[in-house]
Amino acid sequence: MIVYIEWVDAASVESGWKYGDDFEKMVLPLMQTIGHLSCETDDYYAVSLTYAPPRTDEEGVTFEQDDTYAETMFIPKGCVKVFREVVWV
Repeated sequence: MIVYIEWVDAASVESGWKYGDDFEKMVLPLMQTIGHLSCETDDYYAVSLTYAPPRTDEEGVTFEQDDTYAETMFIPKGCVKVFREVVWV
């Protein structure tokens, strides 16, 4: 399944002394991720950029690298603002 996720990323400030009031002005970055939903747990979504679906050759042999994922990001569910399945038409 292809998914679209908007999520809030963590951020830090440059080193040095800061006033507490400065932190209230902090705007966390909003990220957008589109990819294959390779795994979902109670805690996170695993979204992969690349997926090799299962297939077999003419002799019925399954390719070794099939049904595998690459470039996978784990997004904590607590950071997710929008989660949608992408429907191809």
